[in-house]
Amino acid sequence: MSALESLRIRELRNADSSESATQSFWAEASQQGTPLLEAVPNDPELVLLTFLWRGNAQTRDVVLISPDLPSKTTRLEHLTLTDVWHYTCQVSTRARISYCFQINASRSRTVKTAGWSADGLVDPLNPRLFVIPQDNVNSESRPATFSFVDLPAAAPLPWLEPDSSYPSGMIAEFLIPAPRLAPCPWPGSVYGLQRRLWVYTPAGYAQRKDSSLRLLLFLDGWMYLNALATDQLLDYLITGHRISPVVAAFLDTPAPVREELQGSALHAAFIVKEVLPWLQLRYSLATQPNTVALIGCNQAAFAAAFTAITYPTSVGQLLLQSASISGPSPIRAGDREPEWLARRFTAAPRSFLHTVLQVGQMETDAPRPNEPSLLTANRHLRDVLRARNHPVIYSEFPGGHSLLSWRAELEAGLLALRDIKKLYHPDNPSPVR
Repeated sequence: MSALESLRIRELRNADSSESATQSFWAEASQQGTPLLEAVPNDPELVLLTFLWRGNAQTRDVVLISPDLPSKTTRLEHLTLTDVWHYTCQVSTRARISYCFQINASRSRTVKTAGWSADGLVDPLNPRLFVIPQDNVNSESRPATFSFVDLPAAAPLPWLEPDSSYPSGMIAEFLIPAPRLAPCPWPGSVYGLQRRLWVYTPAGYAQRKDSSLRLLLFLDGWMYLNALATDQLLDYLITGHRISPVVAAFLDTPAPVREELQGSALHAAFIVKEVLPWLQLRYSLATQPNTVALIGCNQAAFAAAFTAITYPTSVGQLLLQSASISGPSPIRAGDREPEWLARRFTAAPRSFLHTVLQVGQMETDAPRPNEPSLLTANRHLRDVLRARNHPVIYSEFPGGHSLLSWRAELEAGLLALRDIKKLYHPDNPSPVR
């Protein structure tokens, strides 16, 4: 039996799991929707969340997959003499949870987390779906759909609903040269061919006469544009005068060269020596380092930080979402000590880099043996940057290593980039939300 149990599951168990009680249970669950939510006595900031699956005679095993829960993969318990499979956990009322199920999966199989797996089943009693479309140009891309739930105190995301009352920006797609800046170590690399780049310009951009717009450059740009709806968020923030008009560029990372996100001098040089000049030549952009922000999640966040520390006079701001920074050096084969990036910042000359760090409270698993969790590594990087007197805004969200969390936290991250200069003072460390 689970350590935590839903009151509704307990009532069904106490009713001897009769057929009529089971039918009534499913009728109520279908009407209310799932997962079931129940209050935690004496703690208004927590809620009991019960995931359900209705099995049949062939159901032997049900696995819940979610990167937003403390246990990323959990086997549901079967309530004897019923078709009810269930799992109850305790989560923050501010949380957002993405999840899916696998049925009769091999116990020896490594189950992927819901942020990236495309072979899970959605919750049939939950109509809310998070959809990752297929990139038709990427041969390794597959569409994926997950169920999700927003807990009662989760911040609203009004920008996800298209609103015809405010003007939309324009998005242009380009193929830009990606020349070999150095011998390429990866077989099948597309360097020397072309790279997709999407550029967002705000409404009214064509009528602007100045050359002072900030640049937001998103790495792993296809994901930010197509799965996280970043263009809709920019429309919302700019129309509401919450940020000044910006140009946003979304740089693609083709499947054959995703290794470049793990710390490549070639990739960093490509961004600074090719992509930035290409954009500055064609768009009305300010050229000071503090007007250029690199943004990324997961490995793309590592690549953004690697680029900024390699070219400190070209990049002035970073927004790192769940940065994958717990590992050893990507450029020194014999160096296996973890948290190389933090050590690199410790040894680097001080720069005027402004950094926004976001990480999930559920990111508590070590990516590899002898490495800290991403939560621990990001906290350490925060402390290192502050010790070096770098302006930092750091926040922890009640979620995990998931696209759902990154989409929800992106608004706060962009506002933090806006505010970091005025919020930070050496005698008053950056606030932690």
